[in-house]
Amino acid sequence: MKKLYLGILAGLGGTLLMGSVCLADPADPATIEETLLYDENSIKVTATDLKYQYNNPILTVKLENNSDKTLEFTSGAAGFARNAINGYMVGGGFMNEDIAPGTSMNQELKFSSTELSLYGIDDIGQITIDFEVEDEDNNAYCQTGPLVIDTSLRDTYDPGEDTYRNTIQDPAALAAIGDVTVEAYAETELYNNAGIVVTSEALLRNNSDSDLGVCLEVENTSEKPVYFGIHDISMKGLQISNGLWDGKDVLPGYKAIITLTRSHMFYYVDPDLLGLKDAADLGFKILLWDDDSNTFGEQSLDISLADDFPKVLDAGSIVYENEGAEVYNSNDVRVVFKGISKTRYDDFDVTFVVENHNQHAMRLSMDQENVVVNGSMTIDGSFFSETINAGCMEPVSVELQEDSLSASGLSDPSQISSVKLQYQLQDDSYNDIGTIDIDIPTGETPSSESTEAN
Repeated sequence: MKKLYLGILAGLGGTLLMGSVCLADPADPATIEETLLYDENSIKVTATDLKYQYNNPILTVKLENNSDKTLEFTSGAAGFARNAINGYMVGGGFMNEDIAPGTSMNQELKFSSTELSLYGIDDIGQITIDFEVEDEDNNAYCQTGPLVIDTSLRDTYDPGEDTYRNTIQDPAALAAIGDVTVEAYAETELYNNAGIVVTSEALLRNNSDSDLGVCLEVENTSEKPVYFGIHDISMKGLQISNGLWDGKDVLPGYKAIITLTRSHMFYYVDPDLLGLKDAADLGFKILLWDDDSNTFGEQSLDISLADDFPKVLDAGSIVYENEGAEVYNSNDVRVVFKGISKTRYDDFDVTFVVENHNQHAMRLSMDQENVVVNGSMTIDGSFFSETINAGCMEPVSVELQEDSLSASGLSDPSQISSVKLQYQLQDDSYNDIGTIDIDIPTGETPSSESTEAN
């Protein structure tokens, strides 16, 4: 089964820094000697070369499969990303390849110079890579564990120096990476559980588009690798993401930078319609995972994005005011219509906020994904089923597809004067509760043109 490319969004702060620079190759680059890193379980991993392209490091490894079965080697993928440079977990080094029995393959693991610059890494002293290996039936075969490569510049690397902190507090260094300003920085211990510590926080703004991001510095002082996950994103008390949002594997003794950007949080919702454009708080849940898929260390936080960043706000002190046209209120579920927005792809999003006042989660789905607008026009829509946690409020949207809108002569949300659709309501065991019939009459359809949503 092919794995997904994890990318470098988390490390780079998404749109805050991504693609902002294209640097020349280093004048005195780190090099490596050919090194056998792993020779067990009938496989070998050898680091053979370290080169650069536009300052982006490229590590070449030779993978040998001496077993009697086809094996799949994975590194730097979603679900298994344990590569690091100079003690910082990095998002690059992706590979996912099948290697036939008795054969070998040379593979390039590519890393981002922009990400390394954010972490203050000018000279690469040490590279850590890790491989997950499965057989052709997707059964676990082996895991190499961290494989450490010392470069020619190893003596310049001080594991005790926090180069990320040096960079994040240096306006000139940040300006060399991208047009980003640090609005606030703190070394507050927001979280400390089982040796996993959030040791610093930075509030960054992209000056070109005013996008705002929060960088969390995470350190693993334990003796085991841990996945540090951010779940259930909320603003102003409204949960805008249900479940895992972002996270990173963190090896023992290593650090990771987790970046949460508003543009990504609002990718599927319109902050204007929801009244969140100027939200001054950020809520999230931290959840840790070990190598046996056990979860632990759960803690919910709501931090200020204002002048007192990153002050932890009192639990329950922020309550979302769910105002608008109430279109359903039964079975301890309330649905409020928020409006219609035009996405960057010219689709329309019909957005509601759903309140679940039950003691268990509730699930929304649609059997027939079409919407009747203006009394008689049937527009093709799309909707992914949504689970609303107990006691939570969450936005949901039905996307009206551009080709269907265009065929009906609709190009602007203001042209829609009524909306009619139906949701199916189920409990958390998928038992049918009933239907939510929504019929919004003329004059109650706020609209917005959004570049944030979708």
